Amino acid sequence: MALPPEVHRVTARGKPYYYWHPGRGTAHAIDKPVRLPDAETETRKFWQEIERLGGKPEFDEKSLATMLEKYAASEQFEALSAATRKDYKRYVEFWTQHLGKFGAADIRTSHILHVRDEEYAGKLSTGNHSVAVLSAAYKWGIPRDYAVNNPASAVPKSKIDSDGRLPWPPWALELAHKHFRPELRRAVALGLYTGQRLGDVLRMHRDHIQGGAIQVTQSKTGKDLAIPIHSALRPEIDAFLAGKHDFLVCRPDGRPLTSQDFQAMWSREMAKDPQARIKREGFSFHGLRTLAVASLAATGNNPIQIAAITGQSLNIVEHYLKEHRQIELASQAIKAWETAV
Repeated sequence: MALPPEVHRVTARGKPYYYWHPGRGTAHAIDKPVRLPDAETETRKFWQEIERLGGKPEFDEKSLATMLEKYAASEQFEALSAATRKDYKRYVEFWTQHLGKFGAADIRTSHILHVRDEEYAGKLSTGNHSVAVLSAAYKWGIPRDYAVNNPASAVPKSKIDSDGRLPWPPWALELAHKHFRPELRRAVALGLYTGQRLGDVLRMHRDHIQGGAIQVTQSKTGKDLAIPIHSALRPEIDAFLAGKHDFLVCRPDGRPLTSQDFQAMWSREMAKDPQARIKREGFSFHGLRTLAVASLAATGNNPIQIAAITGQSLNIVEHYLKEHRQIELASQAIKAWETAV
């Protein structure tokens, strides 16, 4: 990427130094050039200072911004589901904003790690996901000569201890059942007993209840599922069918909810006591999906059977089961040890 004309480079003892010096060599030059940060060790800070002073870098065809733009317009990107494209575009814009001005081949793992840890502090799962999207863009860009290596693939994942994916414990379910407003109580029951993502729960319609099952077409995967109604979910379904609304989870007046609408409603609910404990201890709606997988496994279902309910790939099911199996195996080991003694 070319430096703006206002930037002057000086080399001393083999090391480059950069100065902001508009009009250099003319009668309109500023009296005192501004020293810029070290371009080799603090690239983001370097360009942020240039932009603050009024300079604009000249993007070249191999910049990260160009690669991301081309990736988002590619056939491979268009083949993704509409929901996935919408999700990915947020992170395409994010990385374009923060590192887009640099050459895709010049970006190092340390640059990506620094941005992720700085911009997504306290949002570990989101930060990890943003890097995964960037990695996907690099996988597309490498064979098209934007870069030789994928720096995003080497970024270590943030360790997620309580990012909301933790399975809900019994006390959290009890609080939801006793204290949540009806729309949210039904959403919790649907999330748990169907194992679906929030977006798919919000699209569940009266017409989708057929033959003792809920018909679901997953927005992310496009899979068509028929999920038998669990006996614990049946009272919520019966109460809904006795009403007049069309969407199983909706506004009090029957209008559908977007994910943003739901999250706003959810946040207001989680600000109340005693249910505020659920959010305070790190549990979110997605944790219901985790609990669904763990509960299905605990009752003897294999990964193929679990995937038939949740619509997840077998690899993802295995990932969700990892912690459950560790606890189960550890319990068996201790029991055998105690018996031997």
